[in-house]
Amino acid sequence: MDRSWVYLNMDGSVRQDDEFAATRGLVCDQNGRWIIRFSRYLDNCTVTEAEFWGILNKLKLILDKRFEMVLIQTDSL
Repeated sequence: MDRSWVYLNMDGSVRQDDEFAATRGLVCDQNGRWIIRFSRYLDNCTVTEAEFWGILNKLKLILDKRFEMVLIQTDSL
């Protein structure tokens, strides 16, 4: 793939008893080298909301670093 591609691989999770949510993942280059690793605790929300928050937050950071193309990999959407 072109050198401008990066991969956002992330997952959101929610604890069932109190709906406490978190999102975590990493951004890699086309060779699989880690560029950014992240985790973030969220307020109470659904798994889908946790996934979307993770995507939105990291897309801003990826764009700030001037990467042009992103492949998003997630397991819940």
